[in-house]
Amino acid sequence: MFARLGAKFLLLVAAAALVFFGVGLLGLALASALVAQFGNTGAYALTGGIMLLVVLAGFGVSAIFRPRRPPPPPPQNFFALLMGALARDVPWPAVASAGLLKLVDVIVKRQRAKNPN
Repeated sequence: MFARLGAKFLLLVAAAALVFFGVGLLGLALASALVAQFGNTGAYALTGGIMLLVVLAGFGVSAIFRPRRPPPPPPQNFFALLMGALARDVPWPAVASAGLLKLVDVIVKRQRAKNPN
């Protein structure tokens, strides 16, 4: 079990190193190709900008295609709706309303336990 885990870890480290050095060498090759047109500083700046835009574009595409969260279910009673509206405004009313809501819930549950019909 530990041998398999160790082998998987080593493969993961090797893959990360290959990606790291591969991207670095691609950037160096692009910069070397652009040195004749822009000089050393311009080529490195342009290469860094291109690589940064590729990463930002990847983040943008992943954010666009991420599934949306379903909306939360509506509150079951008026008190929950009222306390939720209070909780959105200021943090202290949120704490107080949560405590009050729990207290009301405990009282209602006790009354239901006493009167099962």
